[in-house]
Amino acid sequence: MCGIVGSVNVDQTSFIENSLNSIHHRGPDSSGFVKDGRFALGMKRLSIVDVDNGDQPISNDKGDIHLVCNGEIYNSPEIRDELKDRVNFKTNSDVECILKLYELYSFDCVKRLRGMFSFAIYDSKKSLIFIARDRLGIKPLYYYRDSQKFIFASEIKAILENQEIKPSANTKKMFPHNYFWMNMQTHVNEVLEQEPGTYSVISYDREIKVKNEKYWSFGIQESRENEEIVIENLEKILDQSCNIHSRSDVPVGLMLSGGVDSNIVGYFFKKNYNKKFNSFTFGNSEKGLNEFDATDLTSKKIFKSNQKNIYLDFNKIHSTIPKVMKSLEVSEPRIFESSLATYLLMEEVKKFNKVIMCGEGADELFGGYPGFFAKEDKSLLLKEYQRHYLGGLYRLQLKRLDKITMAHSIEARVPLLDHIFFEYAANINTSHKNKDKKLKYILRKMSEKFLPNEIAWRPKEQFTVGTGLSKFLTDWISNISEKSFRSLPLQNLPKAKEKIWNQSHSEEIYLKYNMIVSNLFYFTFIKKKNLKSIEDIFRF
Repeated sequence: MCGIVGSVNVDQTSFIENSLNSIHHRGPDSSGFVKDGRFALGMKRLSIVDVDNGDQPISNDKGDIHLVCNGEIYNSPEIRDELKDRVNFKTNSDVECILKLYELYSFDCVKRLRGMFSFAIYDSKKSLIFIARDRLGIKPLYYYRDSQKFIFASEIKAILENQEIKPSANTKKMFPHNYFWMNMQTHVNEVLEQEPGTYSVISYDREIKVKNEKYWSFGIQESRENEEIVIENLEKILDQSCNIHSRSDVPVGLMLSGGVDSNIVGYFFKKNYNKKFNSFTFGNSEKGLNEFDATDLTSKKIFKSNQKNIYLDFNKIHSTIPKVMKSLEVSEPRIFESSLATYLLMEEVKKFNKVIMCGEGADELFGGYPGFFAKEDKSLLLKEYQRHYLGGLYRLQLKRLDKITMAHSIEARVPLLDHIFFEYAANINTSHKNKDKKLKYILRKMSEKFLPNEIAWRPKEQFTVGTGLSKFLTDWISNISEKSFRSLPLQNLPKAKEKIWNQSHSEEIYLKYNMIVSNLFYFTFIKKKNLKSIEDIFRF
C-alpha cells in the first residue's frame, strides 16, 4: 500500500520529490522515483507484503520498464505459480506480478488482477506511461492534463504541487448529496478522477496524447437462484474473499461495529487468519451512545480478539476538522461527518495496526439504506442499486475509507468488494435483498448461521448519530451567527439535486453545514491555508 505520482513533460525542478512529500502519510516506510527524459514515476511505500525487498519502483530485468503501484494484488500467489516457468521474479512483492503480466500481455494484464489498485508503468521502449485503476475504485487516482503535460497521483494535493496549475473551486458541484452528480470531476476544476475499471495510455509527440480504455463494466443481470442456493454461494465466495484478503506479512486487525457487516467479515477473517488480532470499535463513553455491548459479545465469544474501545473526545473536534478536509479532498457534508468519526478512530488504530479489515460495501450491495425501499417499481429499484454500485461506492464510502485510513498510514481492506464477490452479490435477485422490507435480508439470513441473532438481525444504526457527533455538530452550527456566515467567501451555493433521506440534521442546519464544508475546502485547497481549527474560516 502506498501513494503514487507521475508526470509527462513537466519541467518543474523537484516536482516529483515535492509531490511525494505531500503524500508522505500514504507510505512512510520508503520512497523512490525514476526520471527519464520527459517521463517520471514516484511512490511512497507502506510496506505490507515482502517488507524487506518490495520497495518501488520495481523494474524488469532489462531495466527499461518500471512500475509503481498503490494497492494489494490478492491473487499474486496464484499468478506467480502460473508464470513461474515463463518469467523470473526478483522479489516476493505482490505487485511485481503486474510487471511480469505486462511484459507478457501488455495492457490486458489488468484483467488478470484480483485486488485493489492504482498503478503506473513507464515503458521506455515505447515512450509511454500506462495507468490503471481497479474495477470498483477502491484505490484513488487523479490526473491533470493539458496539451503539453500530464500529471497523475493518488491524491489531489500531490498534483497541486505543480506551480503552473492555478486551482479554482468547482462551486457548481458544491451542494449536499452531490456525489451522484460529480461524473469524473473533483471539487478542483483543474483535476479529474480516473474512472474505475479503466486504463489510460499516455504519450507525448509535440503534444500530450491519451488513449482511454474501459476494461471492466457492470450491468445488473438478476439471477433466478432460490434463497437456499444464494445463501450457500454467498458463504462460499465470502469465505474465499476473506481468505485472500487475510494475506499479509504484517498483523491485520478488524474495524468492528455492532452491525452485521463488520461482524460477518470478522467471522470469516477469523476463520482464515488463524492468529490473534486486534478489533477496534468507536463510540461515546456515555451509555446508549455506543455499540460496545454488541462488539464485546462477538469479540470475546466468537473472534476472541483483543478488543479495543475507542472513545469520542469532543474537545478534539474543532481542531480535527481541518485535518479531515486536508485528507479527504472532498466538499460534501454527508461524507465529511462520517470521515470525522473515522479519522478520530484511526488516530488510535495506527498505534497498533497498519492493516485493518472492514465491512464496507454491504449497504450498497444488499440494500442497507431505507431509500432503496422507496422504489416500488422494479426497474427504478434496479436503477437505484446500479447507481450505488457504480457511483455512490467510489465517490462516497470508498473515498472516505481510503483517504482517512491512509492519512494515518493504515491500509483498509474490503473483502465484500472483492470484484468476484461483488459480481455475484450484485446480481442476487432483489426479491431476496428486499424480502419483508428488512434491510440486507439475505446477508442477515446467511449470517445468522455464524453470528448471534441479536447481531445478525441488529437494526442499522447511523455511525455519527449513534455516537452523539451529529448532535454536537448541530448544536455548534446553531450557535454560529448569521454575520459570521455572511463573512465566508463562498455564498449562494447550489441546492441539492434530490431529496436527502436518512438525514441527521434539519434542512436549515444542513445548508449551513454545507456552506462550512465548502468554504473549508476553498481555504484548504484553493487558498492553501494551513488551518488549525474550523473556526479559522470565519477569521479570514
